Amino acid sequence: MHKCKALIISCIDFRFQSKIIEYAMGKGLEDNYDLVTVAGAVKSIEEDSFLMEQIDISYKLHGIEEVHILSHEDCGAYGGSQSFSSKEEEYNTYALAQEQAEQLILSKYPELKVFKEILRK
Repeated sequence: MHKCKALIISCIDFRFQSKIIEYAMGKGLEDNYDLVTVAGAVKSIEEDSFLMEQIDISYKLHGIEEVHILSHEDCGAYGGSQSFSSKEEEYNTYALAQEQAEQLILSKYPELKVFKEILRK
C-alpha cells in the first residue's frame, strides 16, 4: 500500500488551482495528498456518489487520515455569486454543503479528520 496523509476535494474551477496548491502546502501536505476535483466540490456528495467512491478508494489504497473539503466563492456550479442575495448567503450555502459532506464522511469513517475551507479570490 502507498500511504498518503490526506484527500483534498475541490472544484474544477481553473481560477482556484494555485490557491488549492497553496492551501495544501500551508497544511504541510506537499506530495502527501490525493486530489479529487469535481464541479461544485461537495455540492452533490451523497451516500453512493462519485465523491464517496473516491474517498473509499483513497482510504483503502492510501490509508488517508484526513479529508479536506475546499469550496470557493463565485462557484459556477451554484450559479456564481450573482445567484445569491449577499456574500453572507453565498458563504452560508457553501458552509452548509461542507457541513453535510463532513457528517456523511464521518458517518462512514468516524476516525478521519475533516477540514473545511472556503477559498476566496
